[in-house]
Amino acid sequence: MKTLSKSISLFVVASAILLGGISFPQESDAKPKCLVKGSVDVNSGSGKPSKHFYFTAKQDFKPYIDMTFYGDKKGDGQITLLGNGALDEGGFKSFKYTTKKQTKTFLLNNKKAKKNKKYELYFVSEKNKPLHVKSFCLHG
Repeated sequence: MKTLSKSISLFVVASAILLGGISFPQESDAKPKCLVKGSVDVNSGSGKPSKHFYFTAKQDFKPYIDMTFYGDKKGDGQITLLGNGALDEGGFKSFKYTTKKQTKTFLLNNKKAKKNKKYELYFVSEKNKPLHVKSFCLHG
């Protein structure tokens, strides 16, 4: 009787696995969909920000930015996201950089940015301390 019970249990488990009745968690390397991405070298010694990146939001989003960056020297940087030309519609983040390459995620604003609005993203480095943003991805 024990053998029959074990056989039935084994059959039930095998059938469940084969028929998809039991699922096992899978890791995902899913990356966020970037609203805007790129790379830029920033030298704000002249008082000017980096190249500006423009996009129109296709959905409401909380503005996060993933960045890989380093500087020629230690310095302070800023990320600015303007929505329809206004800071309160976008977001802002100050951060420190060193000569060591870093990868970080920053939240630019706790408020959600709005669908169908035009946004402008740019970076600023400390005077005479160039910042190299090797890659960035703004997502929400």
